[in-house]
Parts: sequence; C-alpha cells; structure tokens
Amino acid sequence: MRLGGHRASPVDLPPPRPSFGECGGGRRMRPALRPAGHVLVLLLAILGFPGLAAAAHEPVPSAPLLEAVLERLETRGAFESPFRQVNYWIAFDEADTARGVLTLVPPDRFRLDYTHPEGHLVVSDGRYVWTVIPEERQVLRATHEATTGWGEFFCRGLEEAADSLAQVGEDPAWGAVARIRLQEQPEWGIDSLHVEVALEGALPVGYGYVDEEGNRIGFRFEAPRFPAGVAPVRFRFELPEGYELFEVD
Repeated sequence: MRLGGHRASPVDLPPPRPSFGECGGGRRMRPALRPAGHVLVLLLAILGFPGLAAAAHEPVPSAPLLEAVLERLETRGAFESPFRQVNYWIAFDEADTARGVLTLVPPDRFRLDYTHPEGHLVVSDGRYVWTVIPEERQVLRATHEATTGWGEFFCRGLEEAADSLAQVGEDPAWGAVARIRLQEQPEWGIDSLHVEVALEGALPVGYGYVDEEGNRIGFRFEAPRFPAGVAPVRFRFELPEGYELFEVD
C-alpha cells in the first residue's frame, strides 16, 4: 500500500494490508482490491518472535481455552495490553516492527495507540474506523460495516478452533503456551489464523495471520489484562487541525 508516494506504515495494517488506487480528482480514496481496515488483528507475530520451544507437554483441548478467553472478555468487558507488532510484506520481501497499546471493547470499539511509529493511531468508535498517518497529515475513514471491524475480528475469530487439540510449547515469558489454529476466514482475506494462549490464567499472548497475498502479520501482547471498564471517550475521534480526511469505500 502506498499513500502519497511512500509505503504505508505498520499502523495502516491492523486491517490486513489494503491496496488503494490513486487519489486524484478529490478526497475520496478508492481501494483497488478490498475495503480498508478489514483485518485488524491482535497477538503473537508469525514473524520476528521466537517460536515456542519444544517441551514435554501433552496436547490440550482447544475449545475450553478459547471459551475461557471469551468468557473473561465478556465478563470484564474489555481487553488491554502493550504490544509489539511485526509485519512481513511479501511484495517488498521485508519486515517492519511497531509498538503501542491496544484497548478493545467488544463488539466494535477499539483503539491502537502507537508509540512507534510515534503519533500513529487506529480507532473505532463503533461506526467508523479511523487511521491517522502523521507523515502525510492524513486520516483515513471507513464505515465499520465496510470493514471486518477490529473487535468483531478478535471475538469472531476466536469462536472456533480448526483442530480439537492444540500443541503446547514453552515460552520464556509465559511458561506453557498452547498454539491454537483457528478456522479459516476467507471472507476476511485470511489464509491462516492462530492464537496463542498461556495455560496459566488463560491469557491470550499471541495472535497472527497470513493473508491471501502471503503477508504475515502478528502481535505479541506483553502485559495482557481484562480491565473492568473503559471510558467511552477513549474511542471518540476528532480530525486533528491541518489533517486531510479521505473516505475509504
């Protein structure tokens, strides 16, 4: 994806790497392939993080772990964590890394505050998904209906495992961690999808996917928690002064 003559930053991808046509004759950006924002994702990177070390752990049932994560999310009402994000772009044969804090309130509100690259932001107020690109002084806006939606993607993606059993490995930070392959989501442009859950506390510590173009995206959650509540103001957005707004169909 290129905007204003340069490749888009990692923040433009918590939807899976959208492709946009030229932005001429007005302020509406027209996607060349699919809507922007439609694969916002969490958790352990497929690229850039050490794999789980083989350990003497028996496979564990996948469904109870997913149910435990979703139950905590429903009971507490929110998920929050600092993250490290790694994106591998197959067209460029290169990877980039970003850091920030995710706040998620299902079913459709989320906020990705990036500390690196500084100033980048992706936020959904439940109606629109906004992406702030400071280098271009641009904001992309797509309706939530035109995207998969970050909260929807997280919750629906975790609803069903592809395999009844999950392999368990040893993670230096979390101990025993199960890697659960999730059901494919072709309507989201996803070829493969997985989540990694620490057995102690049923904490989601990793989530990653490969899109239909072969790009590999993932997040590593460094301090996942389920806060009791998040103020609605966290998901409000106002166009910063001096920024151009581009509507994404």
